[in-house]
Amino acid sequence: MSSLFKRMLSIAALAIGLNALSQDAEVPAVQPQAPAKFDVTELLKMIPDKLASYGDGKFVMGEEIRNIITFQLDMAAKQGQEVTKEDVEMIIPRMAEGYVQQVIVGIEAEAQGLKPDVDKVKKQLDALVNQPQGKDTLAQILKQFNCKDVDEFAMKQAKMLMAQELIKKQIETIEVSDEEAKKEYEDNKEAFSSLSAAHILISPTDKPGEKATKEQEDAALAKIKDIQKQLNDGAKFEELAKEHSACPSGKQGGNLGEFRKGQMVPEFEDALLKLKAGEVSDVVKTQFGYHLIKAGEAKTRSFDDMKPQIVARLKQEKQGEVVMTYVDGLMKKYNVKMLVKEAGE
Repeated sequence: MSSLFKRMLSIAALAIGLNALSQDAEVPAVQPQAPAKFDVTELLKMIPDKLASYGDGKFVMGEEIRNIITFQLDMAAKQGQEVTKEDVEMIIPRMAEGYVQQVIVGIEAEAQGLKPDVDKVKKQLDALVNQPQGKDTLAQILKQFNCKDVDEFAMKQAKMLMAQELIKKQIETIEVSDEEAKKEYEDNKEAFSSLSAAHILISPTDKPGEKATKEQEDAALAKIKDIQKQLNDGAKFEELAKEHSACPSGKQGGNLGEFRKGQMVPEFEDALLKLKAGEVSDVVKTQFGYHLIKAGEAKTRSFDDMKPQIVARLKQEKQGEVVMTYVDGLMKKYNVKMLVKEAGE
């Protein structure tokens, strides 16, 4: 998934707060790539003038979403990011639905007596303008949301924040009990456990993945057995790893640090799990070559250590479920019907 695709999702995924609950909203840094070339105008025909119908013959219009997509594609081209036609075809219906949800929540917020705080937004915009390159940033914001001036954008933003307040009201009382957190810990204890080890690796070939000849295999096996003999004669594991190991960890005496079950190849992990801390395995063969494995301490982080992380995650999951249920309910209450076609329809 391209970074543009994720960034557009973060705009689409209910700016009213669902993006804060969505892991999909994170946008990783990417290296510039050649932008894809396709007919943007043709793709934008997927977005009708009337985005959705609701209530008694009312409509959510598609102009703003169309403008946001055009702006984002333009920015992607300027930054040299790769965007595919398939990405845009997939994102349009999701952005459209997210935008419609935002509008409907805003309508419900007004129905419940909430008021948009335009002055608060204008103060934030004033602070933005006073920052380095703030005026340029504000100009981009106005362009992206197709606003002729600050007043128009301030009203749009204030209405979005008003809708966000309504969403916050739905989740402000959600809590996670100690019992729930403890059960999550016990049910997933392995996820809070770690192994540690050091190893010495002798690879039959110099290039990873290269098929070794019988002579190379025999030479590697002979070498690892000689190292094993040196260990049995009293040599230090760490010194032998520094001298002989083909793994980059050799520079640290073979130390691989901590890792979770399933992160190492099966042959390595199976051998490690049979060892007590400080013990060294017999010769173990994997796809990488021949190993001698020295077991470190196996650790399981305590419930008290993990509780804040577990509670935060469970709370986020609960909030996400409540918000989705609430928004779905509003879409039904206002009899919303999406008028955007999926790609290929």
